[in-house]
Amino acid sequence: MDRSEYLRTLSEERSGVMTKNVNVFDQTVRQIRCIKKTHDYLGDGSLFTEEELEEGRLYTFTGGSAESYGNMVYLEELPSEYGYQSYLFEELEPYDESILLHEQEKWLSAMLEAGMEDIRAGRCVPAEEALEKLRKKYQRNME
Repeated sequence: MDRSEYLRTLSEERSGVMTKNVNVFDQTVRQIRCIKKTHDYLGDGSLFTEEELEEGRLYTFTGGSAESYGNMVYLEELPSEYGYQSYLFEELEPYDESILLHEQEKWLSAMLEAGMEDIRAGRCVPAEEALEKLRKKYQRNME
């Protein structure tokens, strides 16, 4: 069964809302389409243009990741350390949105668990304690 058949099967079983949002958790190498190259990354009306992208062009998705600065896609044609925002692209075939939502939920749960492990292991301190340590260090350096 190829990828598109697999996605259709999942979609039929789930019968939810269909989407073409790029699933950055699916690491299958595949073609995705650039749908825009200008975007409001900061959400404040400032527009950024990814000049190297061509709207409507197909690119080879070589990987994806969820980062603090967004869901990123990595392209064979335009190697980049940081990648490109996934919302600048779309999958060629629609799939059930619940697949993506399930993957996002798994990723978020893993991040929360990692954070809780850091707290349990004492690798995190309350903000007030961290600020107090910084103040003391600053004062020592000023003396």
